[in-house]
Amino acid sequence: MCGDSRKCRTLRAKSLAPSMTIEIIPSLLVGSKSEFERRLRLVENDCEVVHVDILDGTLFPNTTWFDAASVGAMRTNVKYELHLMVENPLPIVEAWREHVETMHRAIVHSEVHRPLGAIIEHIKDMMKLEAGVALNPETPLGEMHEVLHKLDQVTIMGVHPGQSGQAFLG
Repeated sequence: MCGDSRKCRTLRAKSLAPSMTIEIIPSLLVGSKSEFERRLRLVENDCEVVHVDILDGTLFPNTTWFDAASVGAMRTNVKYELHLMVENPLPIVEAWREHVETMHRAIVHSEVHRPLGAIIEHIKDMMKLEAGVALNPETPLGEMHEVLHKLDQVTIMGVHPGQSGQAFLG
């Protein structure tokens, strides 16, 4: 969790590349509405963006709480990015876009069994959101070739999706 506001701010990585922006974003992987709101309130004054891990058991075995209407009722100024570890991400993104005013970015997994390019285009063009793709540790970067030019972000997983507290796969 990000209790120190200095850790939640966007950083400039001048030594790596002057134009590169590195964002340190707190992540919410929770099983209930009360836990979601408790963790959101811990970080909302220190962070611009909160990352919400969404699992429905279709792509990876675990599930999380992610009710868009309930989140929309939790008034806050933070922007939300969704990490969609689900087989069919678009209905979830559409629900969040409808109910959550500060919806900002959707990150889908390259392992979905649907045309990834069409999903990315729908998120960007129809929903007017930033779009990203997440890769599992064993997924080759070459699988991104077709969609890389369309992306705002690429997330390379350091663990297998779906469970917090795992050891980093290095």
